[in-house]
Amino acid sequence: MEFTSHLPAGLREHAERRLRENLVGWFTTVRPSGQPVSVPVGFVVQDDDTILVYSQPGKDKLRNVAANPRETVQRQRPASLGAPARSGPSRAVWRRAEGTGRLSIVPAAGGKHVA
Repeated sequence: MEFTSHLPAGLREHAERRLRENLVGWFTTVRPSGQPVSVPVGFVVQDDDTILVYSQPGKDKLRNVAANPRETVQRQRPASLGAPARSGPSRAVWRRAEGTGRLSIVPAAGGKHVA
């Protein structure tokens, strides 16, 4: 994965394994008014470095991506995974991926859908 290439080998392997598991993060899209909106989502990073965000059909985030494909996915990483020490109560590091999205409806287990 290109966005983990700067990490030492052991940490890179750990990070990439975690990114390929089902994860929860914040998905930010843009409303038609121009206002950004963030919602928690499940997602996975696929082998081609694209990020698959899970959703039920008809959600606002899907309409937002259809109208304006600019989006961001963020995930917090605990300091215990090699984050630099920080002052203050929180020692977590946020990872962010920004880009453009496209909608793909894929049948999932139980008749639900992901996009």
